[in-house]
Amino acid sequence: MSLVRPTAQIRPWKPSGAQLRRGVAALLGSLVCLSARAEFIDGAELNRWSEAYERQRLGLQSVKDGRDILMFMGYVMGVWDATLGDRDFLCTPDDFASAQMYQIVAKHVREHPEKWDLPANYLIREAALRTYRCKSKN
Repeated sequence: MSLVRPTAQIRPWKPSGAQLRRGVAALLGSLVCLSARAEFIDGAELNRWSEAYERQRLGLQSVKDGRDILMFMGYVMGVWDATLGDRDFLCTPDDFASAQMYQIVAKHVREHPEKWDLPANYLIREAALRTYRCKSKN
């Protein structure tokens, strides 16, 4: 009589479709959490983003510029809408387009490097108010 047991056949593990979907969802979720950082956005960062936006306008953007362009457009639009949508102090023309807003902010940031240490949202507000401040109502 032999004391050696027959070895069980080992099969490689193959995830089911549901396990695979859960794994991909967990991976994507962790990547999103890593990229979502609460940090101070200053004028220097806004300028870097605006430079990428300007390269895109001129047709000179690189593959690396994509994220910065989206960050610039999203951040500017968010600040503009959230804090400057009040028609009591910001009066944009009826035919105002978002492209104008991006160009106004990019120009203002580029022309004021001495302010790059200030919060980016301050520079966006300043650019908007210098261009579209409402006339006092009498």
